[in-house]
Amino acid sequence: MQDTAFKQSLMITHLEDTQFAPLHANNGAPRPMFLYRQLGVDKATGGAYDAHVIRAAPGAKPPIGEHKHTELDVLFVYVLNGWVRFGYVGHGEHTLKAGDCHVIPPGLSHSVIDWSPDVELLEITSPAEYKTIDTVNGVE
Repeated sequence: MQDTAFKQSLMITHLEDTQFAPLHANNGAPRPMFLYRQLGVDKATGGAYDAHVIRAAPGAKPPIGEHKHTELDVLFVYVLNGWVRFGYVGHGEHTLKAGDCHVIPPGLSHSVIDWSPDVELLEITSPAEYKTIDTVNGVE
């Protein structure tokens, strides 16, 4: 059995027990263009990980301005439905469609340029809480 540095508990989350709701970014900025369905992974792992499904809020308009995440080990996104276009500073723009994924390294500035109205993303992070800092051309 693998020894982990954090305590885990059994977690079972049923669709009917959760709902999509607006959240603030980790820098306190509102993100009204997306709704988040929290899956409970943060509680089951004592904050070592988080997982949630993100969808576009009805009538939401892009973009989400350039920013970067720090104090983060992993940020993984898998596109469940629709498409989303990201701009990564130094790496250009990339459109991810259903079945595509990305890992954004800590400190890489990026923006969410556009998305389809039916976009749904699974996002997994470690740890659950991290900092988000607004940037311009990669600079705070």
